[in-house]
Amino acid sequence: MVLASGQSGTRTVFSTFLVADGVVSGVVRIVEVPNRTGDPDSVSRDDLVFREGRMHRINTNKSFKASINPQTCAASITIHQTAAIRGGTARFSRALGRFVGDVRGRGVARRNSNGDCSQQDALLLEVDLVSATGTLSF
Repeated sequence: MVLASGQSGTRTVFSTFLVADGVVSGVVRIVEVPNRTGDPDSVSRDDLVFREGRMHRINTNKSFKASINPQTCAASITIHQTAAIRGGTARFSRALGRFVGDVRGRGVARRNSNGDCSQQDALLLEVDLVSATGTLSF
């Protein structure tokens, strides 16, 4: 889960957690990482932070669907993704993995001065549920 706010005008993540079950189990923090030069718009990067180290995750959006209720400015998104784990730190320096999953988000959009819901500004409040399955070795 990722909790974020755009109240300041910029999207700010204020809480994250992920529950991992399998080769590695435990509660994990998700840290969004800036894209690298040359990354396409469909790619985003995260670090999965465990007590034992970090895994570097590269996400590729395969489809994106968004809607905003014009009366309430309630927003919803669904993103289908593939993800790859490529290395990390400490225990996970040789981590390799492939995953398929979804991000399902809900939020509230800011209103423009004319009363319409903004489709450009960061959401005032955003809750994203992230799920994925796949294989991992390290």
